[in-house]
Amino acid sequence: MKYLFTILFFSLFAHGFLLAQSNFKKGFVVTSAGDTLKGFIDQQEWIRNPQVIYFKPDFKVGKQEFTPENASYF
Repeated sequence: MKYLFTILFFSLFAHGFLLAQSNFKKGFVVTSAGDTLKGFIDQQEWIRNPQVIYFKPDFKVGKQEFTPENASYF
């Protein structure tokens, strides 16, 4: 019975915790206006091109969202 609860916990609940982790790596974003912002990009395991890129200029500041409409490349 103990093993059943362990298996149920990891299959139902732990999966959500693993997906909620952020993985910020050093990088930069070039906006559509040509400005270069240096900071940290949330490097996710993208299967396709991302629709939204999460960027932090510093770990103390909240994250910003960049889309293909307002960013040239990262």
